Amino acid sequence: MKENKIIEGSKLIAEYLGWKYVPSNDLGNFPKPGWWEYFENKLYYHKSGMTRVGMNGGTANFICRNHHELRFYNSMDALLPAIEKLEKEDLKEYVYSWESQGETRYNFMNISFTLYSKGGYSEIELELDPPYEISSSFEKDLNWTQNTFNVVVNTIKFIKELRDEKEI
Repeated sequence: MKENKIIEGSKLIAEYLGWKYVPSNDLGNFPKPGWWEYFENKLYYHKSGMTRVGMNGGTANFICRNHHELRFYNSMDALLPAIEKLEKEDLKEYVYSWESQGETRYNFMNISFTLYSKGGYSEIELELDPPYEISSSFEKDLNWTQNTFNVVVNTIKFIKELRDEKEI
């Protein structure tokens, strides 16, 4: 897998998770440059081995210094929060709807991931139609985590495009 594809995909996942990259020339209230996860309305506390700072009614957790240290491409543990967030996405406003017994029904049910030992795929589960495949990756020269990384990146890109276009 090419390094620029890894870096761009990792940045996309980090931003999707709500992480913020703070460059060294624009620290603001952050004590050091790098990727930070910000939690609004959380109390400040210090956990051994981690840098946490209290700021503006929230807490920021230091993740890593640079893009190369984001481990989405080689760690399923790092990818799982992104998969869990993707599975909770509500995309019902982007699919068709109908009225039934006085209420609006939507065709969208959820996004699901199916992972195998050599790769996997993501799809949109629909109530009335067959599932719609978003992405799949079973590249033989990649391991399971790297194939899953590709699926997650492509699923996030799909959702971003969908929100820009407003329909499937």
